[in-house]
Amino acid sequence: MMNNKKYPAIYENWVDGTIDDLIKIRNGYAFKGVDFNNDGGVDVVRQTNLSTSVVNFDKPKYLPESFLNIHKDYLIHKNDVLIGLSGSIGNLSRYLKSSPALQNQRTGLLIENYPGAIKYVQFYLQLIKKDLLNAAKGVAVQNISSKTIENWDIPIAPVVMQTKIVNKIEELFSHIDAGVEGLKQAKAKLQQYRQSVLKDAVTGKLTEKWREQNADKLEPADELLERILQERRANWEAEQLKAFEEKGKVPKDDKWKDKYKDPLPPETEDVPDIPIEWGYLRLEAISNIQGGITVDAKRKPDETTLLPYLRVANVQRGYLDLSKMKDIRVPNDKVDSLLLQDGDILFNEGGDRDKLGRGWVWRNEIDKCIYQNHVFRARLYSNELVPEFVSIFGNTIGKEYFIKQGKQTTNLASINKTKLSAFPVPFCSLNEMTKIIEFVTDKVGKTDRTIIEVDKKILHASQLKSSILAKAFSGELIENIETDETAAQLLEQIQVEKQLLEEKVKLAKTKPNTRTKKMEKRPIIDVLKGSPKALKVDELFEQAGFKNDVSPEGIETFYQELKIVAEDDNVVVIPIILDGKKQGDKFKYKEVKENEAG
Repeated sequence: MMNNKKYPAIYENWVDGTIDDLIKIRNGYAFKGVDFNNDGGVDVVRQTNLSTSVVNFDKPKYLPESFLNIHKDYLIHKNDVLIGLSGSIGNLSRYLKSSPALQNQRTGLLIENYPGAIKYVQFYLQLIKKDLLNAAKGVAVQNISSKTIENWDIPIAPVVMQTKIVNKIEELFSHIDAGVEGLKQAKAKLQQYRQSVLKDAVTGKLTEKWREQNADKLEPADELLERILQERRANWEAEQLKAFEEKGKVPKDDKWKDKYKDPLPPETEDVPDIPIEWGYLRLEAISNIQGGITVDAKRKPDETTLLPYLRVANVQRGYLDLSKMKDIRVPNDKVDSLLLQDGDILFNEGGDRDKLGRGWVWRNEIDKCIYQNHVFRARLYSNELVPEFVSIFGNTIGKEYFIKQGKQTTNLASINKTKLSAFPVPFCSLNEMTKIIEFVTDKVGKTDRTIIEVDKKILHASQLKSSILAKAFSGELIENIETDETAAQLLEQIQVEKQLLEEKVKLAKTKPNTRTKKMEKRPIIDVLKGSPKALKVDELFEQAGFKNDVSPEGIETFYQELKIVAEDDNVVVIPIILDGKKQGDKFKYKEVKENEAG
């Protein structure tokens, strides 16, 4: 049970309880993978669909229509609330479709013990979501059982107070949500503007006026192209001479230079128009492209050097996330070739299709860093090109190129070195590239700062919600009121109904004894009046003549009558205690004195 010291403001008519006092959680069914399809049928709700407040069918899966009858114990109906038990632990999602769906394993369906309980518990589950995550178990995928959640402590207010608390939370949350929605719309517009600036930057629109004003100072594209290609050839020749030297050889003549291959012309069918002063080149024409390292477990520690390395997760679109770097052992003879240099452009090789080719520029953020085999680096041949310009083009216009060229596997997509080498990149004079980055830094920088401020406000709204929930379940959100029914009485009533339900299920499984003489039904109250001792539920069921009718209708009739009898002032309900736990009830009729009977 919960320690009230944690919630010092809880009043006398509140009680400590557990979540299963208010709701129960129905586990889903482990449908077989072979039964799923992508084409149509009955929606199946999996834990991956519980990523938002409404069940998300962005990536739907279906089961055969016949399963609605075969697995009717796992139906989900409109407005049902589900909770994630694996991966999306603690996520609460409401099902809003009119047609029924089926509930897959590792999801829980919330079923209330009395009207309104789900909303009360739902808000409490939001409050303890981090605690649920901490209680989860598992290595690759975290899991939590429905039983763990059901046994979780919860402060329980009387029903009237629960309703007032829920209404107050919904009122406050609606104001916060309206403000957050406005912030999200503002953020979306800022992001659209940011993307527009970047696209205009790499297609020449951003510097259109500047270019007109400085036309006489700008170098023609063909002259710049010739110099870039000369630098490319010079770089190749230097590498060849180095290779000769490492082998201890000296070339006798210049015939080895004939092996140099000029880059192919770029494919420009799907690229945007650019200013006449600009041009296009394949990425391989302006840079040396190289993939990263794969782990070599056979190498001994003394043959390797431990170095930090960039993974796909670190190389984001337009920035590098270095918050979660990892180290890897690199063979000593490969360290020099893998070390990143200032200005290296990074491209992701694989992942989801929209992540292909994303990347940014390495600017020596940390000392000595390498990169994994799922990341490419492009090192520019010429210092007359600005790496950030190339990367921005790859993250905007180039995004569609990489998606189109990517090779799709079962779950992921990838681009190879050949596709990346053929990537068409625009180029212009160094002066204009420098001015473009200057404009971008100013405009995008201001936009990014505004987005950060918006994110802070959205975070504050989330924190405000948490504060409201904490106050709600510590009795501080609304003023306490005296109620006809305390929370303790509510729990007693729930326990009685639970026991009656359990007895009902037990009796429903009982088959009538055809050899027993059929008894006429008698009013339960008459049975109690004629009995000198207290009777259990099953004894009443038999003596009142219901044992010969174990149909659902007969059992329901019995419990409806028993409920009325239990409320009679002349009937005493005696709890049956075994090993300190209540196991059920016995019923006895009071002996009424003559003067009391009138």
